[in-house]
Amino acid sequence: MKFFLFILILVSSIANANEFKYLQSESYWTVRPSVFVCSDTNINIDLVKEAIKFWIDNGFNIDPNPSYKDCDRPISFGQITIDYFEEGDNPKNLNGRTREWSYIGKNELLEVEIKIKPSLENEIDLIKHELGHALGLDDDRTGKAVVMRHARNY
Repeated sequence: MKFFLFILILVSSIANANEFKYLQSESYWTVRPSVFVCSDTNINIDLVKEAIKFWIDNGFNIDPNPSYKDCDRPISFGQITIDYFEEGDNPKNLNGRTREWSYIGKNELLEVEIKIKPSLENEIDLIKHELGHALGLDDDRTGKAVVMRHARNY
């Protein structure tokens, strides 16, 4: 019985893309998106790489090499940009927010903007969470996934 319970716990703790399918929103990428961190932030690009690796290891197709960019220029097709909230842009006091742009009437993602609080710029769980949204995942309300709503207001 103990062996069976151990196997059950082991199997239930292994994540893969199939586990995330039930969180999939109607939005999707038709290209492999690239991730850019705004150059005027102090966001640790190594943490962003770690978060990207998490999603790649779970079956998602995303460029593994984030880079810095000047965020005064607009984002463009196939880009996920990570930046800070601007003054007055966070009335709900969220720790992070992801906005998606797609064609009207279609669910194909064109570009995504992630905003985070500057005080949480090095929170790996927040970066993973918001990247999950950027890849088209909805919040998990069961409390079992990285992309879930909980007390931290991700």
